[in-house]
Amino acid sequence: MLRGLATLAYALQEAGVSLNRFGRLYVDRDPERADPSGLEKRWASGESVPTRASIERLEGRLPGIELMVIYSHPLFDVLLDRPQSNGQERTIRHKMYSSPERTKDLSHDLERAHEGQDRIVPRAIWDLGQSQVLKLFTVTLQSVRKLETLEKPGEHLFACQYVYDCFPYAASVSFLYPHRRLLAHCVDRVHRRSPISYQHCKIDWPLLFERTTTIRQLRASGAGPEHIRAYHESQALSAWSWTAFARHAAHTPDDVSPESLIEERWWSAGAMERAAQSAKPA
Repeated sequence: MLRGLATLAYALQEAGVSLNRFGRLYVDRDPERADPSGLEKRWASGESVPTRASIERLEGRLPGIELMVIYSHPLFDVLLDRPQSNGQERTIRHKMYSSPERTKDLSHDLERAHEGQDRIVPRAIWDLGQSQVLKLFTVTLQSVRKLETLEKPGEHLFACQYVYDCFPYAASVSFLYPHRRLLAHCVDRVHRRSPISYQHCKIDWPLLFERTTTIRQLRASGAGPEHIRAYHESQALSAWSWTAFARHAAHTPDDVSPESLIEERWWSAGAMERAAQSAKPA
């Protein structure tokens, strides 16, 4: 559903017309018909989801507006609530990177981040354009999906930090902002696929939505990167509930793995047992 809603939002933004006029001009086959189909309204309400064929036809009617770039964006593939096969993972990587040598496994980015050598979310995120922000967000989510497949809940939990750091910037993209709560639901659903990681992490979504709105307002007001950077640096990097992490982070040896932090330090025996039970297939 998010794919179709975002594509429609982008089409309306680029066409610069109301939803009703958009339907009359571009969706209905006969603009002069007395009883318009109202298909665009069903798309906008989520009652109906546009197919690839529908978007291709619509793109052909819009003057110079490319819709398939949005509809086919790998972000929506990464957010699907189902296991990723190796073939699907390769397809997503090929969509993200135009150069074949860049389609390799993304897990090395996480390893560098865990070693303290780098962060997936760059310090200059405030200076990125819409397409760059979406690519970055997609890469972080795909890293999380890879760790889900590898069944590494500790690394999965740490990787999710970067997703939540990046969320306000991705959700403030013009055609995603109207559907930021649905985007949050999809991200939450992806995180939930790793039960141990999910049960340990409580996200302050109201805070993330507040940041999203502020960043959106800053961009809409014409604020330059330096103003967005100032806001970024005035905020804590993540909207985690840090209750356990903050207590142990300053006293944890560098050679302790994320899994051992979860299994030995953060979890009581009862919590581990409940997480193990919830991770079993029905």
